Order: sequence, then structure tokens, then C-alpha cells
Amino acid sequence: MSSGAWRLDMRRKEGWCLTPLNPIANKSSTWFSGNWEWLAAAFLAVGAWFLYPHFGMAWDEAQHAIYGSYVLDYFLSGLTDMRWRTDIGGLYFYGTIFDLPSAILHRLAGKDLFHWRPFLMSLSGILAIPAVAKIGRRLGGNPVAAFSVASLLLMPQFFGHAFINCKDIPLATAIAWSVVGILRLTANPSSGNFALCGLLFGLTLSVRIGGIMVFIFFGATLAALGLRSLLRESLFSDLEGLLRPRILAGAFLVALIAWGLLVSLWPYAHQNPLVNPIEAFRQSTGFPTAYPVLYAGQVYESTNLPWHYLPWMLMLTMPVPILVLALAGMALAAGLLTVRWKDQGSEAFFLLLFWLGFPLAYVVLKHPNIYDGIRHFLFLLPAFALASGLAAARIASLINGRLAKAGTWSLILLLASCLPSLALWHPYQYAYYNILAGPRATLHERYETDYWATSYREAALVLHDRQTPGAPPPTVLVGANALSIPCFSYYADKGTKIGIFLGLSGDDPFPADLDYTVAIPRYGMWKNFPDAPLEAEIRRNGVLMCTIRRKPEQPPLPSGPIRSEGDQAEKPARQAP
Repeated sequence: MSSGAWRLDMRRKEGWCLTPLNPIANKSSTWFSGNWEWLAAAFLAVGAWFLYPHFGMAWDEAQHAIYGSYVLDYFLSGLTDMRWRTDIGGLYFYGTIFDLPSAILHRLAGKDLFHWRPFLMSLSGILAIPAVAKIGRRLGGNPVAAFSVASLLLMPQFFGHAFINCKDIPLATAIAWSVVGILRLTANPSSGNFALCGLLFGLTLSVRIGGIMVFIFFGATLAALGLRSLLRESLFSDLEGLLRPRILAGAFLVALIAWGLLVSLWPYAHQNPLVNPIEAFRQSTGFPTAYPVLYAGQVYESTNLPWHYLPWMLMLTMPVPILVLALAGMALAAGLLTVRWKDQGSEAFFLLLFWLGFPLAYVVLKHPNIYDGIRHFLFLLPAFALASGLAAARIASLINGRLAKAGTWSLILLLASCLPSLALWHPYQYAYYNILAGPRATLHERYETDYWATSYREAALVLHDRQTPGAPPPTVLVGANALSIPCFSYYADKGTKIGIFLGLSGDDPFPADLDYTVAIPRYGMWKNFPDAPLEAEIRRNGVLMCTIRRKPEQPPLPSGPIRSEGDQAEKPARQAP
């Protein structure tokens, strides 16, 4: 058997797929071999339950939690309570598929709105694992699926965002499942698969209206299939099949289910089911507010970033082994598509490349308003993981053909080398940068680190643990805006007086009525009041996340150990968002 050979494998249940000729892929199918990803997801959910208390609150998280509560009150009031529109800023442009179920669960359990949200967010990220495995299996059997899942789990940006990001992680998961639906439908255009695509597309749109890109993915895949038929001189017969009433009805069913699901759970769409979703999409693609963005040591307006901002940030925020494998996987997918373009199943390689290429090309060519690194493009990470898994499986197959299983074990060890990053950056994995970003001690002077203020949780614990017993709660000035207050107050002692500041203070003296300032590096706030003594710095792997300064005349607090992350009973009293 040639180690480099590939074959065309057709299974009625899974459709057509290109699989590598290796012993693992050729084993007879068992329940476990086709469903192990669900067991992996269950195992990860147990781990997430123990990890979620370690993570802080992102600075607009409390606002989203309140939005979900207002939407719940809207439905409970018979669609008359309109606080979701008047009291919550512009969040009504967002879908409710995460915030509403979270509010229902917390209301039923009698918990505050944020209590379980980090865990629920992690579950939404874990649900991407089965989707990635299923796509990987279509690209190259279980070896690709396994290496792809491992690559995704070892990406610190995906891991960290999964506990703090209620928008972009659910969107990434929904898009991955939509790709699963597209591949199922192209393999078997049954009524059930049309309905499944409609459901998955609707869930994607219900996270963010920008999820409408899955329709672009679907249309591009159909266009690729049409081009393939034309080049094979079978376009007429293929079109004849596609134009059957059943197929046209199925396409209508996809749009009807997706739109119906989107509108049914979204109060803003209730006001005008046709116009308002379009207006929300216009707002999301033409976001008017520009933010200052620190990039490569310079500050740019988010509307005027260099064309290479997103590609370079993707390279900086991915472990180097996974990055190298992903780039190799893209080249391999392009090569396989070139060689096997006439075969059924080649659309999986096309869709993977389009998933990666279209958003990047759009950003490079159109220069949309983007910020926060890769946050708005986390949906690309499952595709990068699949490309990495494709290359890893291929390399392992080539080496295994000559040296038994040496290739598989070598790739496992290579990916395992990414594990320390998850531990060293905990719980700020979302702010991870690799060695290409330069020295860690000064990283905050070149790129955004804790731009979401999740380190304010740790800052509150530092002040609590070092506070003199019986002393009155301190007065603390917190950066950056009003949304950041819950990031600190939720974990602070009761009675703590909190103010806010944004940006640089210049030469202003330390306010006399303050005890401390707490600031993340964003907007240069770590430079504020440089003459005030530095009480503490919060760093991970040498990278600055937050600074705590005290007023000059106040003596330093006695240092003490920060309490155990998992010790729920001794944490300071929380303020409900």
C-alpha cells in the first residue's frame, strides 16, 4: 500500500468523502469510531464545570446578561415590556439565542444573572467539537477528525474566549455546524437535510445577524458543484435534478425555517420582520463608532487599520505548531481539490478553503471597522483547526508507512507542546500571543492584552486578601467605562466605592479621595498616575494584564496569598449585575 495514496470512499450514511489510505481510516465502522466526539464533549463539559469559576467578567457581559433578562420579561409580559429597547443601548441589534436561555435558567434557579454564564459559554464552545470532528471525518476520516479536534482545543484564543465571550464563540460553533449541514445536504439533498440546514442557519443568525455569511458559504458551494458539473459535461442532467419541485421546495424550506427561527426569538424583529433584520445587518457591517487600536506599537483608528491587521493577528495569536500545520493543510486542501475536483466529496475541500479565504479576502479588500484582535473572527478558528488536522493526518500517514506509528506519535507530541500555553496564560488564554509577537514583558506596549478587563476579578481578590481585617472598604477608581464596573464590583467587597476613568490622565495628581486605581493596559491606562506607588501588577506568562496603584501617602498593604481559585465559600460577596 502506498503511504501517499488516497481513495474515494462512499458511505450511504455519511455521503461521499475523500479518505486517506491508512490502517486507522480503513477500520470497520463502529459506534464509537463515528461518535467519539460526543463522549469527548461530555468529558470537556465536566472539566469546564471546575474551571469556569476562575474566569472573570468581560466588560460588556453584564449588559448582555441584563439584555437576556429584559427579553425574558418581554415574552412573559405578553410582548409589552419594552425595556429591551429603551434601557439596554444597541444590544437589541443582537439575536437572543444565548442570552435568553441563560436568563431563563438563572430565573428558574433563583441565581443572579451572571452566576452560570461562564459555564454556559464554555458549553457553547464545547459544542463546536462534534461539528469539527464530523467535518474532519469527511475530509479524511477519523485521523483528520482527531487531529482537528486536538488543534482546536489547544488554541488558547478559542479556549479562553469560550469562558467569557457570549457572542463570538456561539457564532463560531453555529457556523461550524452550518458547514456540517451544508456538507450533509450536498451529499444527500433530502427533505430532512433541507430542514436541518434551515434550523442550523436560523440558529447562526440568532446569535448575530452577521451569521448570514453561511448563506454565502452555501451559495458558493452550490456554485462550485455547478462548475464541476459543467466541466464534467454533465451540467444539463445535474440542473434537471436540481430543478425538480422537491429540490426547489427544499431551498424555500431552508429560508423559511431560518428566517422564522430568527424572528421568533428576537424582539427587535417582531417590530418589523422584514425591515429590522436588514437594518441590523446594515448596522453590523457598517458599525459607525471608531475605536483606538494598539497594533505593532502604534495606535490606529479601527476604521483605518492596515490591510494586514487580521492576517497578522491570526498568525500572532495561534500556537506556532498549529499555525505551521494549518498553513500546510491549506496547501494540501488546495492540492487535493485540484487533483480530485471531479470526484464527489471534493466540495468538502472547497468549502474549507472558502470558509478560510472569503472572510480574510473581504477584510483585506474592504477594510471594515474591526478591533479587539481576532475576536470578531473566532469562527475562522475551527477552519484553521481542520486545516491543521488535515496536514497532521497526512504527515502521520506518510511517516507511518515507513516507521510504523512514529508519525502519529510525533504529531501528538508536537501538538502536546502547545499545552503549557493553556496553563501559563490561565485564566487569560484569550489574550495569548506566540513568540512572533516579541518580548512578553513589553507586549502590552505593542498589542492589546486584557482588553476586556477580565483581570479585574483578580484585582478585586488581591485588594480583598491584602486588606487589613476590620478596615473600611476602599475607594477604587476603575478603568475604562461604565460597562467595566461590574467586572470589578461583582467580585469586590460590599461597600467598596467605585469610580471610573477612561484614557490617559496626563499630569493629573492622584485624586485625594481615592485609595486605589485599577487599570488594564487598554487605551494606555496602565500609564496613569505614574508617580503613585505600584501596589501590584497582574501578569500571566510575563505579560501585563492589569495594574493596581495606591495613593502616595498610604502605606503598602501587607502582602498575602490570593485565595484558591476554586474556593467558592471564601470569595468576597458578589454584586449581582
